[in-house]
Amino acid sequence: MSIVLSVKNLTHTYNNNTPFAHNALSNVSFTVNSGEIVGIIGHTGSGKTTLVSHLNGLLKPTSGDIIIDGKNIWDDPKHIKEIRSLVGLVFQYPEYQLFEETVYKDIAFGPKNLGLKGEELHKRIVETCKTVDIDEKFFDKSPFELSGGEKRRVAIAGIMAMRPKVLVLDEPVAGLDPKGRNDVIKMIEEYRNTYNATVLIVSHNMENMSVLADKLLVMNGGKVSMFDTTENVFKRGEELRKIGLDTPIITKVFDRIREKGYIVPDNIFTVYDAVKYLSSVKVQGGDTDV
Repeated sequence: MSIVLSVKNLTHTYNNNTPFAHNALSNVSFTVNSGEIVGIIGHTGSGKTTLVSHLNGLLKPTSGDIIIDGKNIWDDPKHIKEIRSLVGLVFQYPEYQLFEETVYKDIAFGPKNLGLKGEELHKRIVETCKTVDIDEKFFDKSPFELSGGEKRRVAIAGIMAMRPKVLVLDEPVAGLDPKGRNDVIKMIEEYRNTYNATVLIVSHNMENMSVLADKLLVMNGGKVSMFDTTENVFKRGEELRKIGLDTPIITKVFDRIREKGYIVPDNIFTVYDAVKYLSSVKVQGGDTDV
């Protein structure tokens, strides 16, 4: 796999050169490979949103570099618009940014700005709607007539229709019911798999991260605290708790089982993992055998 995103010594200071200066990010460095899904986790104020706002040039670093596809995005500020076509950024509650008369027009807005039109534009909309499971019967509907989960999918589809190489989502399932959350998770995976896209997701939901993310970037106090595979990060549960985070609920259940003296794996992070493991063993009793 090739490196598609590289962040090097990124520092961002709000109100720089004033008495109110505050370092939101300090020497943040990491790389992301093509096709990976990376979860970005951390408590409130840890720098997550400030970090992702740099990835398509919404914020300019106080120092450090953002490199996309081998190019420093700030080498030539006149070309920052091209970077924004490579990196699609979806903020929390994107449905609040819907504004067009119909679902079709809302999804088409971004691709039209990239110069797509006619049959090429229509094909892009249809393909995207298949990815996010939006039926064509919704095309002529007002987006404001849809359910909350449907609005969220339409809003994200508008970014996906621009075919960003890197898709960045800030709390994409916040406020949704279980079905809405599952729908959004499914469409993110579908987009990654269909277009070999790289995805970065800011989330507080450890269950979602255990299912979705290949790697986890843990932020604390504006710095990278951990960056490793999801499995390796969740194995460091005690360290996570010390900085105000947690592990998935099913992991905590297995931790308690281990505390009771049973020998069980330390890499159970999803219900699927638990069911798979438990179905493969027979509980024999005693204080060490499972």
